Amino acid sequence: MMRALTLTILTLLLTACAASPPIIQTKTIYRYPPTPLTEPTPVPDYTGRQWADLADYSVLIKSRLLQCNADKEFIKDWSQQNGE
Repeated sequence: MMRALTLTILTLLLTACAASPPIIQTKTIYRYPPTPLTEPTPVPDYTGRQWADLADYSVLIKSRLLQCNADKEFIKDWSQQNGE
């Protein structure tokens, strides 16, 4: 009786090892921010001839800086939404 029980248990153990585990494949998906947000912001050339032209130029420079910061903020929000 004991011998039959031992053979049954060994047979069950051997058949459990016969099945191979499923093969799991991993695929990496790279996600990048939208291209227009990663392009450099052009620096405007100063074309003024008088001191008063510096005021207009500083407004132009500030608007470009604000656009750069808006792009960075969008990229930060985008990366948080995409789990990075």
